[in-house]
Amino acid sequence: MVKYAIIAVEGNHDQALVTKLLKLLDFQSFDGAESNLDDFWKKFIPTYPKNGKFYARLNMPSIRFNDSLSVAIYVG
Repeated sequence: MVKYAIIAVEGNHDQALVTKLLKLLDFQSFDGAESNLDDFWKKFIPTYPKNGKFYARLNMPSIRFNDSLSVAIYVG
């Protein structure tokens, strides 16, 4: 069973640091395509833009995941 966590950080540098730390712990990175997004996170996304590709137009959180944990890192 996958557990979910949201981490709020102050700025982009903090987001990058937490993302790199999770990478060192073998977390994979979400690629930005709606079809690859975990169903849990879909209720958090806005309805714009259409056709997926969230990172191309919106400031989305960094999402990292492994087999047991999915983490969204939001810049506050």
